[in-house]
Amino acid sequence: MIAHEFCSQVALSQIWFSPEVNHYQSLRPHKPLFVGSIFVRKQLGILQLVVLDSNLRLVIRTSRAILLANTTTAFSSFSAPWRKPKVETLATPSTAPLSVDELIQSLIPPAVPGLTNARALAILAALCNSDAPAPLQAAGFDILSAYWENGEAKSLELADRMSYFSLFTGQAATAWTTELWEPKFKALRAITKFGIEILGIEVQFFSVIKSWIMNAFEHLFVLDPNERAERAERERSIEILSAFLNSVIDKPEVMARITEEEFAGVLEFYGSMVDRCIDVPSRPTSPASAPETRPSFTHHRQQSSISITSLPSPTFSGPPLLIPQPAVKQPVDIAVSLYITHLTKQLKQLPPTTLDVILPLLFRALASCASPLARLTVTSTRNTGKRSFVEDRISETLNSLFAGPYASTCLRVLQRNLYPSPKINDNTLPKEVQMAIQTSFGALRSLREYIRRTLSTRLARAYISKESAIGYSHSGAPTHLDLSRDMLERAWPKIETSTTSFSSTNGNGWDAARFRKPLSGSTRAWVEFKYTNQSALESGGDTNAIGNSETENLNDTWVKEGKERILEEIAGILKDVIHEIESRDEDNIRLDEEEARTVGETLFQLSGYVLLLTNADGTPYLMPLSQPSSAASPFIWSLCFLLALDHTMTLNPPLSTTLLHISSHLFDSDTAKLPQIMREELSPTTPECVDKEGGDEGIGVYLRRCEGFKGMIFWIMWIITTILNGCLKLFATLPSSLLLFLFPSVAYRKMSATTTMKVPHLGGITAGYRMSGDKYDATKPTSVLINSMCTTVSLFDEMFANTRLRDTMNLLAIEPLGHGATSCPSEHFTYWDSAIMALQVLEYLGIDRAFALGASQGGWIVVRMALLAPDRILGLMPTGTSMDSESEDSRSKGAWNPKPLLIPFVEKWCSMTPTPDFVIDDVWCGMVADLGFPKTFSEKQLQFWNSTLKSVYNGDKGRKKVKGALVCLLERDGLLLRIRDIKCPVYWLQGTQDIPFGVILAKEQIRLFTSSEEARLDIIEGGSHYLNASNPIEVADKLLELVKSYTQV
Repeated sequence: MIAHEFCSQVALSQIWFSPEVNHYQSLRPHKPLFVGSIFVRKQLGILQLVVLDSNLRLVIRTSRAILLANTTTAFSSFSAPWRKPKVETLATPSTAPLSVDELIQSLIPPAVPGLTNARALAILAALCNSDAPAPLQAAGFDILSAYWENGEAKSLELADRMSYFSLFTGQAATAWTTELWEPKFKALRAITKFGIEILGIEVQFFSVIKSWIMNAFEHLFVLDPNERAERAERERSIEILSAFLNSVIDKPEVMARITEEEFAGVLEFYGSMVDRCIDVPSRPTSPASAPETRPSFTHHRQQSSISITSLPSPTFSGPPLLIPQPAVKQPVDIAVSLYITHLTKQLKQLPPTTLDVILPLLFRALASCASPLARLTVTSTRNTGKRSFVEDRISETLNSLFAGPYASTCLRVLQRNLYPSPKINDNTLPKEVQMAIQTSFGALRSLREYIRRTLSTRLARAYISKESAIGYSHSGAPTHLDLSRDMLERAWPKIETSTTSFSSTNGNGWDAARFRKPLSGSTRAWVEFKYTNQSALESGGDTNAIGNSETENLNDTWVKEGKERILEEIAGILKDVIHEIESRDEDNIRLDEEEARTVGETLFQLSGYVLLLTNADGTPYLMPLSQPSSAASPFIWSLCFLLALDHTMTLNPPLSTTLLHISSHLFDSDTAKLPQIMREELSPTTPECVDKEGGDEGIGVYLRRCEGFKGMIFWIMWIITTILNGCLKLFATLPSSLLLFLFPSVAYRKMSATTTMKVPHLGGITAGYRMSGDKYDATKPTSVLINSMCTTVSLFDEMFANTRLRDTMNLLAIEPLGHGATSCPSEHFTYWDSAIMALQVLEYLGIDRAFALGASQGGWIVVRMALLAPDRILGLMPTGTSMDSESEDSRSKGAWNPKPLLIPFVEKWCSMTPTPDFVIDDVWCGMVADLGFPKTFSEKQLQFWNSTLKSVYNGDKGRKKVKGALVCLLERDGLLLRIRDIKCPVYWLQGTQDIPFGVILAKEQIRLFTSSEEARLDIIEGGSHYLNASNPIEVADKLLELVKSYTQV
């Protein structure tokens, strides 16, 4: 029996053994036994350990491999492999062994164990030692769990906890065995109070749990399918251990102590399990590699030693042949489920930078289990093929990520992974090349599934329209629709569907303009992709030769197969678009302009792969357009299908241009048709081929092969295009005032302010600003405009283009510290400094009084301007903002918590040495777009801001500037106790789609402007965080209303 008072005198808890305990009756129920009491009894020469567990039930540990040499001697004469040398010195011959009753009584508090008791005790570490037989180890760990699960057991000090924890560390201790994993787990769980008391051992604790999971998981790859019992036990172990690990991570007190690296390390650990499944070799593992087992120490677990969460599955009655066998889970099923489950729970706590790791892993997992996609169809009677559970789970997770708050960031990561990794060179390991190929294929499959969903919806609408002409039900809906329920809900009666960040601009397509460059660009990159290792150089084989199997190197073969798999997926996207057009069965149906361009350019790049193919004798490989079934590979078959399309299909460039591009690889019968096809084409090939995107051999090859009228048309179009491009470049050099005079309705965009001035604050600030008109007009009121985080004066382009605003007032946009063209000697500043700087700009321009509009952080700055100079600010218009500092109260009412998201960027941008090559990364640009700009922003608009951020934040000065702006944001102070002193009118605008702040805070905080002449809040339906971007007209109207109400205009 374990006594807690004695535990304080020894390093580890100890137990007592008595050879006199031979019957259960010796354990009298009326005796006050402690949980964890253990008795060793000998019966018929067999050692049995009788343990009292936390439910006061007896647990018997029996080992037939350990025999007692003498059944009449004291325990000290017992000889066993795990016994320490010279144990007999512990016995005192002159002292008779205590009886059971006497020993129990002597160990009951307040009695203090004496020397006699200590000699009757054996050290628990001897039982738990990894060299001890499995039954004794299980008994030792059961003692630990039984005692520390007792409610009377006190919490351990750090030193004692570390002493106990040492029983679970080390290579042998972390090994997984069927007999020991559960006793060890229960003991660790009990000692740490279910993961709560792990102060000081957090890293080691997570390491032990993860090693148990991985050791149980690794052996699943080599288990024989017939070993169902061990497989089931391993799966059950993984499930219990991972659930325990996740529950510990979820505890707030644990999360507060562990580092972000350790927190993200759990997700990385589950990701390594997924990658382990992807890397499994196709050949079976040799049986010799399986670890040896020791059958003599097999541990038969008793029912009373099983925890509630680990009860065995119910048994079935009947003949053995009729017992249903559960389906065997594949390791990838287990790994993906664990990864996605943890990712779903912890995604909000992870910084957005982890998307660069999460998405490629999901892409690789999707590539490893991707099933063939059937022909695009809308009717439910067609067999669309069965997908695995893992594939469905991964696809659902990807869809949720692309529809989440960081959709734009996810889209950028996807587009980047469509291309080969730029890190690959001839020295790259083959495994890394395989991972890059799998990642790109998975990204393409994700893109293809999205495109298929939108095409299916469009096809369903066409099908419904067609069926509507046949018959109606009494409700007005068409009858006899052979559509799945999901498809029917998406296509009827809704007109607009937008479920992901890929959403189309018109709700009826897949936004081909957005994906044109990524598709055609990645196609060209993969066509030109080459990887040659040393073995390939030594073999000297021609890896592009069709059928040259004797000279192909094995590594180069899988590279070629990987390339063709990727190119086949791209061809599949084009086939899906073509099938959707053909399936609509309508007259005069054609691709729209952007779709025709995307399909045409991508097909042109795909055809370039054919130019690399040769036969074994070195002659060009000829494409069997008329007999695609004889193609050398599935990709060549798909390419033949696309190249053999009807030439009336509108593509840009036309199909004839693509065929001319590969004419040396066509049969004479196919080449002979080209002149007639070109004469029948009604529209010439567009001059887009002049662009590098169309290929280096675009228009040049075509013009060299064209004669007469066709060539003349091309030259004329090329000249016109060149002139137009020259005009656009000329416009870009003209002053903005001249452009606004010539084209007053056109907003001319500059990335940041082009005019600056020096003001004295902080040792001399260079302030960037933009003024409507050439100079300040004193006859008009002035409105100061302060932009939001990581934007510039370009945020107000719509306002500067608004003639009503320009005719009514002077517009003065000022870029705060850390933004645009504004700079200062100090790396550290606050929003109070930006407010002082803005007031000094007004003073230098001769503007005595002004209204002030501030977007997001600009709202904090203009309020500070009104507090610092109340007589100079006539009215305030904060938009998309909050007056608090993201306190706990604000977060409970819908405000964001920026520190977990933004602090990793601050740490990343800290550097003790100059960083001349610094450029703001796409992750940050994507996060700014996700949080601030509306979802309806076009790709062109997003690209403008992406380019703007990279032009402002580059080099060592750019790094310091963005870091200073971010620190200013994170360390800002609240204004709730100050705004009651604001006396000027306040018109607050807040959008319903404001991600950082929502609308609840604005409704509460507008009431705090108790001294304002007028304080009102206008909720903009559908407005984003940056209202000037999503609702510029509404913002302009409200500003006009404010200015006209409080000035004599």
